[in-house]
Amino acid sequence: MNEEKTQIVEDVKKPKVVVIVGNGFDLDLGYSTSYNDFVESQWFKALLDEDNIPPELILEDKYADKMQIYPNGLAKYIKEQKEHNNWVDLEECMMQYALLTKNKLNDKDLLREVKALKYFLYQYVGGLKRVFEKYALDRQYKVAYRLITELIQHEVDIEIWNFNYTYYCQLVLEDNFCKSDFISNKLHYIHSYLYEADRDKFSLVLGCNYSNELNDVCSSLIKSNMINNYQEKKKLFDKHLSEAENIVFIGHSLGSTDQQYFEDILESTNLQAITIITKSEESLDRVRRNLGKITNGDFGRKQQKGTIAVMSFTSNGYYAYPYGIEVVNEDKKQEYDKLLNKITTGQYS
Repeated sequence: MNEEKTQIVEDVKKPKVVVIVGNGFDLDLGYSTSYNDFVESQWFKALLDEDNIPPELILEDKYADKMQIYPNGLAKYIKEQKEHNNWVDLEECMMQYALLTKNKLNDKDLLREVKALKYFLYQYVGGLKRVFEKYALDRQYKVAYRLITELIQHEVDIEIWNFNYTYYCQLVLEDNFCKSDFISNKLHYIHSYLYEADRDKFSLVLGCNYSNELNDVCSSLIKSNMINNYQEKKKLFDKHLSEAENIVFIGHSLGSTDQQYFEDILESTNLQAITIITKSEESLDRVRRNLGKITNGDFGRKQQKGTIAVMSFTSNGYYAYPYGIEVVNEDKKQEYDKLLNKITTGQYS
């Protein structure tokens, strides 16, 4: 009598991956969600000129008397900075404007201008599509879409921290048939989000890092003071980073206004890799510099010693448009496929 052979299959350990989503994620999917886009929009221009009010704007009474729309010195300052630098960071401008006007504006008047900026930012971002176009199949080839899709399909142990206000990361999850409880447990919004802002237009978190000088001028502009349950949210964020084997930044610059969240990024004893996905070599260099700044050089030293793998991909050249049709560069596709394989298997070398 032949003995039956039993095959013992060990559970394959899935890598713990924390994905940090920045504005570049939305831009890669084709949505105009940058601060630059907002400053060029009719909504921002309405803060500068009373005659530029978009016809579809209906000011709600419960918000109108809490805002300073005209004149709005903050909007004027942002416009000047945009013209001077050809780009703009709203939160940096808020910090600079608050310090420049500390002897001219009291904190109440400053906050009224900030609330107007938030309200009009909500109107702009909230007016973007809340669904994917039914026949926009090209999104399946987008870097942002493919990253989340691969992680879901390979059942990676994933946590997603979204620094955007928008719906698009959630839409990618829904497009991959993720259930609502999975989405609510795995997708975290650090700065509020539009569904929340639908109930309170001022809830979008648009603020500055803590500094003693700003705290003396207007403590309500400090980002941590704007976030509901900030300590609880930050504690969960720190926990996920401390457990991560790989931290993936996609379209996030690690700019100065968000650096407070990443001060302990290298503390995890499990951390084997940091992955940086950006649009260009310039933005990749910027993220590397910011990581070095945040970690006081430890990031570079760990990389040199080989104790942490640094993987990167720039999407410039990934998309090509012959005859107006979007296709994917095959060489770039292979490069990205190799990166995805490393992320999903946990084999980073």
